[in-house]
Amino acid sequence: MAEKDKAKSEYIEFAKTVEGFEPQVYTDAAGHLTIGYGHKLTDKEKASRTFMDGISESEAADLLEKDIFGQGGAYRMARQQFTNMFGAYTAGADSSKDYGPWNTLSENQKMMITDYGFNLGSIRDYPTLMLALLEQDWGTVAKEYKRTVGGKQLGRNEDIYDQYIAPNLDPASSGGTIERVLNY
Repeated sequence: MAEKDKAKSEYIEFAKTVEGFEPQVYTDAAGHLTIGYGHKLTDKEKASRTFMDGISESEAADLLEKDIFGQGGAYRMARQQFTNMFGAYTAGADSSKDYGPWNTLSENQKMMITDYGFNLGSIRDYPTLMLALLEQDWGTVAKEYKRTVGGKQLGRNEDIYDQYIAPNLDPASSGGTIERVLNY
């Protein structure tokens, strides 16, 4: 399996785990009507009462895949926002084609950024984190990755740390151990 496909597949499983499956419409922490694995209902879905009878896990998995990697999904939105933020940035790699600096990121970095887009709807409120990811400054990433909704830190912060940040930290820089940087 190619690195890109592997990262996408792993991210889908990660998203399923952190979102959890809910077969009925519910209101999420940000006040959005949601169903399945974190699918925010569109105005059209609300008006037509599309999910009035609920959703199966299989339907929710298909919807999650579309929400993340489909046309207009979180991956494409995050890629475009990242490109808009750092279009003129040059990091020594050829970033003149396609989406510029986005192409210099590892697949796991792209999935981490995609998670911010999927979970929060935008990456624009995290410019320091995005620059740190671009520069592979994992110490800064470890300090900047935490997300909040309504003043409360999200539970997925710990999962993001474990999946995407801790593997990139240098154990030598922390006396031989990697410590979680959470302020709960």
